Amino acid sequence: MSYEKTDRIKIFTVLAEQKDLSAVRGDVLNEIETYKKLSSFADVYYNGQLIQLDEKGLGITSQEIQPPDDEYDLYYCRNSPKLYEECKGPLLIMAYPYDREVWEIVDGVVVTTHAWKKFLNDYERENLFLRGFADPHYNGKIPTKMDMEIIMDIISQKCLMKI
Repeated sequence: MSYEKTDRIKIFTVLAEQKDLSAVRGDVLNEIETYKKLSSFADVYYNGQLIQLDEKGLGITSQEIQPPDDEYDLYYCRNSPKLYEECKGPLLIMAYPYDREVWEIVDGVVVTTHAWKKFLNDYERENLFLRGFADPHYNGKIPTKMDMEIIMDIISQKCLMKI
């Protein structure tokens, strides 16, 4: 059995109400790094515009954040709850802050460090390490619907075709 790379998957991304990616500080800078990594295997669209890594501002024209008008293989909306219901495929969000209603409708959460992932995987209010450091955003066990292995399986199924 052999596999051949086919069409790249399409990923829709937005960051809060950020109209473009010209501000290279804070969360925007972190998201740009994430988009660059995603671009290694996918076509990444910011607010519907294809990210061009070699262009100023990644080729994104400033415009109001809008619901996706095209279909994508994966949606990653960081702090853009008004768009969550508009996404017609697997939806990922940033893992913080915890909001039970939001976490129940998304397919996965994104973390940016191993320590954060371990915190979410091992979190229990009774955990001795966490006693005294209880976070009101993460109360009790954290529900998850889809872990990264499943998400990566979705991505690989879109990227590879059996010959």
